[in-house]
Formats: sequence, C-alpha cells, structure tokens
Amino acid sequence: MVVRMPAPVLRDKKSKSYWLRKRVPARYRDIVGRGEVWRSLETEDERIATVRCASLSLELETEWEKRFEARRAGLPDPVTQNLPETRLSPKQTFALAGECYREYLEQHAHYSTAQAEEAAKAHKRKSRPVVYQPNWQLITYWNEILGFLERKKLNLDIDSRNNCARLFPCNGARDRGSGAAGQW
Repeated sequence: MVVRMPAPVLRDKKSKSYWLRKRVPARYRDIVGRGEVWRSLETEDERIATVRCASLSLELETEWEKRFEARRAGLPDPVTQNLPETRLSPKQTFALAGECYREYLEQHAHYSTAQAEEAAKAHKRKSRPVVYQPNWQLITYWNEILGFLERKKLNLDIDSRNNCARLFPCNGARDRGSGAAGQW
C-alpha cells in the first residue's frame, strides 16, 4: 500500500499563502464533521510549506485517532474535555449559531434543493434526541452543532448549547435556499 504525503496547495489563484488540504478518512468523518479540512500553513515559501504540511497532517491524524478511540471507549472528547465550561450571553449565542449555520451551508452548498431536502429527511430519521425537546432543530442538528463547537474548541454549558441549537435557522425558507439563508 502506497501512502502519499500531502502537498501544500494554493487556495486560489490570488492567494500567495500555502494551505494544507486534507481528505478526512471515512472513519473520522463523524468526529470531524466534514469530508475535507483546510488549514493555513502561514507561509509563502513552498519549501517551508512542505515541511509544515507534513507536520500538520500528522498532528491532525493523531488528534482524529485520539478522538476516535475516546468515542469508541465512551470517554469524553480529549480535545474539549479540559476546556472550561463557557456560558454565553444571548447576543453571543445568536452570533455563534449564525456562524455554525454559515459553515453548515458551506458544507452542503453542492446539494441541489431536492438533495438537500432528502438529506435533511434522512438525517432527521437517523438522529437520536439527547434531551426530550419538541424543538426539532435541537434533535436533528445536535451532532452538527456539537461538532462545530468541538472544531472551535468551545465547551458550552448545557443552556448555551440548547440555545445555540434553537437559534440554528434550518427551517422552512432558509433551509430551501430562498434567499433568506444566512440573513439574520
């Protein structure tokens, strides 16, 4: 089996800074919350970028494996377990929910409207509620919200997490891309 070393890439033609573009293996996708990650290598020199790319790639894979093993053993996530619990104001919660939603839209931008509705229905069927709530966003998008918080390295108290889920605007017109998406 041949293992390819990741190579630094330019994010777009205008960019001079190199980036790591790494495919997330299928076994880690639930933990990472996406199929591909991009990280800035913070350099314009290709030789330095190549070294940083290999180092960062190894760090990411090590982190994903630790998180995978912790989840499989039923332990708390090692990335967020030692973070202090944060309580957000309503304004901060609103801003965080908006950022989470914009990231969600970016991840699912390639879906057509029919694909998006089918994916939402399938997601809703397989979701398991963490807490009994009549709020379907909390139940349906809970894993995406928790994944977003983990990627941002935030450990919110339960009230702030629930409020963030309630403000996650995946309903009606916003979910179908009628132009209101992302407008808070």
